[in-house]
Amino acid sequence: MTFISGFFNSVNGDRRYLADFFAEYFASFIGNGVFINPGNALQVTEGNGMTTVIKAGKCWINGYYGRNKSDYIIQHDLADGVLKRIDRIVLRLDFTNRDILPQLKKGAYASVPVAPALQRDADAYELGIADVLIDRGATQITQANITDLRLDPAMCGKVHGVVDQVDTSTIFDAYQSWITQQKDIYEADITQWTADQQSDFLNWREDEEGLFNEWLDGLRDILDENVAGNLLQMIEQNIADIQQVQNNLDDHKDKIASETEAGHVKVDGETITIDEVGVISANPITSDTETPYIFAERIDAHYSVKVIKTDVGNRLSQPSSQPLGAEGIAFTSENDLMAVAHRGGSPYLEIYKIQDREFTKVFEDNEVTRCVDVSFSPDGNYLAVASEGAPFLVIYKRNGDTFTKLPNPVTIPTGVSNGVSFSPDGIYLAVAHREAPFLTIYKRNGDLFTKLPNPTSLPTGIGASVSFSNSGEYLAVSHSANPYISIYKRNGDTFTKLPNPTALPTNNGVKVVFSPDGIYLAVSYSSSPYIIIYRRNGSTFTKVVDVTPIPTSIIRGIAFGKNSNNLTLGLNSSPFLPTYEREGDIFSGGKSVDSPPDFRVLAVEYSPDRSFLAVGVDRAPRLILYDARDEVIKGDKETTRDTLGFGVATESGTKGDLRNIKLLWRL
Repeated sequence: MTFISGFFNSVNGDRRYLADFFAEYFASFIGNGVFINPGNALQVTEGNGMTTVIKAGKCWINGYYGRNKSDYIIQHDLADGVLKRIDRIVLRLDFTNRDILPQLKKGAYASVPVAPALQRDADAYELGIADVLIDRGATQITQANITDLRLDPAMCGKVHGVVDQVDTSTIFDAYQSWITQQKDIYEADITQWTADQQSDFLNWREDEEGLFNEWLDGLRDILDENVAGNLLQMIEQNIADIQQVQNNLDDHKDKIASETEAGHVKVDGETITIDEVGVISANPITSDTETPYIFAERIDAHYSVKVIKTDVGNRLSQPSSQPLGAEGIAFTSENDLMAVAHRGGSPYLEIYKIQDREFTKVFEDNEVTRCVDVSFSPDGNYLAVASEGAPFLVIYKRNGDTFTKLPNPVTIPTGVSNGVSFSPDGIYLAVAHREAPFLTIYKRNGDLFTKLPNPTSLPTGIGASVSFSNSGEYLAVSHSANPYISIYKRNGDTFTKLPNPTALPTNNGVKVVFSPDGIYLAVSYSSSPYIIIYRRNGSTFTKVVDVTPIPTSIIRGIAFGKNSNNLTLGLNSSPFLPTYEREGDIFSGGKSVDSPPDFRVLAVEYSPDRSFLAVGVDRAPRLILYDARDEVIKGDKETTRDTLGFGVATESGTKGDLRNIKLLWRL
């Protein structure tokens, strides 16, 4: 029959429709491609070593639907030492296997490589989402090696919801051509410039060396010992003055602008721009994304609103499967998983999936014993756990919601581990432990963690806690012997201890935490006033005034809030969970949450987006979750609290309602 139709009710089975009929129907009005919402849907990004990562997203191929729920790792073969190749990553609709899956199509080696062709026949239909250049001798795939094909309609295209795709090929080809052209021009220019500069420098050095030697020979003939001694003193003073100028310059370069203090801003070309005459201006951040916020009053739809800073709010619903303790808490940067470590009973490690502010346990380990602290790598692919039982450090690799224990490092910590922290780039892993050398630092290469040589100057007592600054340049360790805090500066793989701050803790160090912006370092210790806060200026750490009121007991948990504007502490005694607001370098207030814990707090941790606070308590329910989202008020209303953003309400609501707003600007 040449003419087909549907869909009709079946009578005695006379109207049955196969999957390919439905696919043909959907394909008639939904074009092939990727759903570009969000913008990184099914985008291919760099991974670790010779891997790439396909981000979560949805696609449509010839009427068939495909979805990737989380990061999908692609392993590429090793590079050739002489020739290049281009690997193509595709989404493959396989009619035989009846599925849509990502597939790596390895390219052929060549001096001028070409990507493999797409298969589009009766057996399969492929959409190309990225080409990956594997350069000769490469050991790491970077984003610069990845060409995004999602907007090329010949390769992939985006789902537009009509019969035909929006034709972006001209724009895509022009953009790709411009990128290639500019890259060639830049490489040629920089090569020539480097050669010219090197030649000019060598000529200048030769001339200057001759003049200097001639001057020095004459000087030796006329200087007596006294004059030479005075000259040496002047030279040494000049060297000291030059070093001071360099230190001042380093401090100036490190100074970042804030709401209350002048400093540097980053001109990113989008939110902050600079015109041809050097005028810097901040542009509003516009967004089509609707974000839920708590309404602080009745607000009608389409009304302008302000986002204001708020205190930690009500308790959230507890996980249906509660842990038996919570001494270490960590979140993935994507805010989709929370790990809890404790010594309360097996299982000592539990991991929860976060969806719509609900926490569901997806993993537990009954073999690892008495866990104390946890840390996710920034990409969420690795989880490090400090424990009291050998091997004292357990490292897992994540695949979706599954965690697989990696082989132990060749060199394990020398005793019970108390603290663990990944660097912001995920390359370094620091562990504080009870036995000398009290601090062990590992460097990650793929799935291999290798111990680095010990720093020349080590902590003087039992390592209690570790924390990296946001840049990964500084590492702080709290420990049990004077000076109770050691701060290291990283240069490559070398960690060098900085001179001790002028003001130091007066007893055993307990917890150490850098603020999200890396400007403040908080250290708790075991005697009053129980906490000391430093402000970093370059490589100098200076104590700020004590928090007010002074905490009432030992602090086992420290967490900075959004934009480092507040500080929440976990105490051994009432009020158990005070929060201090920051004005300049002053932390004050100490206000408790409305429904505080009723027993000593062991850990506190804000989610990466600072929308909720997780608290570990030394008594049931062990883990308490608080709402920490900012509130919104009407845009024309005055407030004494900090304004964090502006937007428009897309829904009406009353006080306490969770409603969507469209953000136009946000700190």
